[in-house]
Amino acid sequence: MKYCGLIVTDDDGDTNGSAKWVNVNATTAPPPVLTSIEVSPQTATLNITETQQFTTTAKDQYGNTMPGIIFTWSSSNTATGVINQNGLFTANAPGTTTVKATNSSINGTASVIVIFKADYTLFLATGWNFVSIPKKLAAGNNTVEAVFGDVNRSSHSIFLYNTSTAEWNVMNLTDEVKPLDGIWIYSAESKAIPITFDNDPLRTPPTKILYNGWNAIGLSDTIPTSTNDALSPVEDEWTFLIGFDAINQQYQTTIINNNHDGDERDEGNPMNSGLGYWVYMKEDGELAGLSV
Repeated sequence: MKYCGLIVTDDDGDTNGSAKWVNVNATTAPPPVLTSIEVSPQTATLNITETQQFTTTAKDQYGNTMPGIIFTWSSSNTATGVINQNGLFTANAPGTTTVKATNSSINGTASVIVIFKADYTLFLATGWNFVSIPKKLAAGNNTVEAVFGDVNRSSHSIFLYNTSTAEWNVMNLTDEVKPLDGIWIYSAESKAIPITFDNDPLRTPPTKILYNGWNAIGLSDTIPTSTNDALSPVEDEWTFLIGFDAINQQYQTTIINNNHDGDERDEGNPMNSGLGYWVYMKEDGELAGLSV
């Protein structure tokens, strides 16, 4: 754009002399254009099921913030995590992904690492294992598929014993894995299974109805507990307890109620976390877990 102006000067350069017209060129600054998108935070490390809210800052070519810009969010690895159009990311599985906020050809990114921080590790030996979960598991991680889905079972089924019907029940992939249940599972190799507990502070200790006869149970605690204490809710009903040694693929010595001889049959011997047991009940009773 061209402007004309009148300048009056003399030989000394002041304004007391002659006047003359000069042309002045002025340039109008270009309108702001979206040039960059900043995503915050730039990195995030999450445990599975956790969420992270991402935000954006749009800037023009002058470095000024541009309000009202609409973005499209995406995740490069949706198996690891997904992000909605409000920028809320949900972690699904261990791995890495890049979240991206896009407007036309301009985008900004952030990196996300999803890890699995286990509350507990369940160990399987090669062969048949008699196992149990010590606490209620977190939603989404409490099914047969979630817990045992990666175990090479060599086509073997996973079994629960139903004392009330005297039948073996095959567990389906969608069945819930519950504390106090003794579960039989075959593994073609030794394996460590990380699991996460339900951390709801309002949850109550688990209970299980035991029937006259042999029942498959487990210890509802993460630390070894004497058999006498673990079975105190059914003190007057239980008589024998038998564990299974998965390493040697054989049953352990029978623990007897009210035996105080100080040997392997003594009721003071521990029940161990993560293991399944057979308990014989002379009449029905209700077993309550020691911890929530």
